[in-house]
Amino acid sequence: MKTGHVVRWNMAVGDRVDDMEVACEVKTAELTDDPEDGEKILEIEAHEDGYLAAILVEAGEQAQPDEAIAVIVHHHSDIGAFQDSESQRTLTRQLVEPATFAWQAYLKAGQTARGCSNS
Repeated sequence: MKTGHVVRWNMAVGDRVDDMEVACEVKTAELTDDPEDGEKILEIEAHEDGYLAAILVEAGEQAQPDEAIAVIVHHHSDIGAFQDSESQRTLTRQLVEPATFAWQAYLKAGQTARGCSNS
């Protein structure tokens, strides 16, 4: 997958985030080499406990794999540091190291994809 579009967030800034909770849904047509497979919806899980401090890629926007799409903090009181202004959000997006937090994706229920083979 080279790019994905965030379809929707299942949480809002300030919400508690639990490890393995589905944070958002991402749409991509790049899961297989066959364009007839169409677009698939992936459920993206957080691998951190904490609080959602900032959404860096809003619903409808595009992101690449390993691009930071959100910021999770351990303490609710730290959320304010990421809410000052649009320039602060832009700076945060530039400074957050890709893959700082691990995310796992699964096909949304009811979606199918062709099997892949390494042989």
